[in-house]
Amino acid sequence: MLLRERLRNFETALAQRGLNVSVYNDRAYAHEYVIYALDTVGAYFQSIEADTPAPLEPRGAHIFAVYVAETFMEIIFMAQELDA
Repeated sequence: MLLRERLRNFETALAQRGLNVSVYNDRAYAHEYVIYALDTVGAYFQSIEADTPAPLEPRGAHIFAVYVAETFMEIIFMAQELDA
C-alpha cells in the first residue's frame, strides 16, 4: 500500500536524523491511529473487490479515509519542518 510506504519513508527520514515519531508528542499518538485507519480502509476496499461483506459501512470508510488524508497532511507538514 502506497500510504504505508510513505509512512515508512517518513519514519526512516526521522531515524536518519536521530529522531522518531515520539518527538512529536501529540502526533505520536495519532501515528498509532493512522495505522489502524489505513488497515480498516484497506480491508473495506478489499472486501468490495472480493464481493464479500465489508467490515464497516461506506460512511465509516469515508470517515476513516478523511482521517488518513488529514493525518498525512500533518505528516507532510512535519516533513517540511524537518527539511527547513
